[in-house]
Amino acid sequence: MTSSFDQNSDNKLTGAQFRDFCTALELFYIEGNLSGRLKFAAAWPDGAVYLLGAELMEYDREGVQDRERRSALEAAAEIRRLELLNLLSDLEKSSVASGILQVDFVEELIKKLGRACSLYVYSEKIVNRFAPPVGGSDEDLSIAHADVLAKPSQPEISRMAEPVSVPPVSETPVSEPPPPAKLPATPGSVSIRFVPAPKKTDNNGAE
Repeated sequence: MTSSFDQNSDNKLTGAQFRDFCTALELFYIEGNLSGRLKFAAAWPDGAVYLLGAELMEYDREGVQDRERRSALEAAAEIRRLELLNLLSDLEKSSVASGILQVDFVEELIKKLGRACSLYVYSEKIVNRFAPPVGGSDEDLSIAHADVLAKPSQPEISRMAEPVSVPPVSETPVSEPPPPAKLPATPGSVSIRFVPAPKKTDNNGAE
């Protein structure tokens, strides 16, 4: 897949930092070079993230506990450096053919490097096409990323909640409430009795 690409002042292939980044890669020696890695990470933080990786960078900041593991990480990072140098040495030939941008190659390389590191290589216009910025401008993201690299990582302290004592449930059955007591008669109340009327009789004594 190809796309029209005109190399002019408004549509450059490489970014403004491309030459300086290539020179830094050529002079950068990774294995057994702690001070060199720290300097490279300070000057090219996004390139260090791709080349060195988070684990080796943490060793460099916090100190090493497993030297064999660090040596393996250094060797892997050196391989990535040489591979990247090889790609960048023929970047123009691989990215553009007869004025046509080779989309497949460019897109694959940008995805491999990540947006931030790709801005050291390609122009922002090309990077935006395949990896648009997310969550803010590149300047804001770079400042936040630099703050993370500058601060040493601290172990997270987890706090356990204190156990809450629950009183045991009583097994004694709950008795039914007693029936309501009868209210005493109000003092001074009058009791009424109905007395049947006497039966009427006639003069002969018959009812």
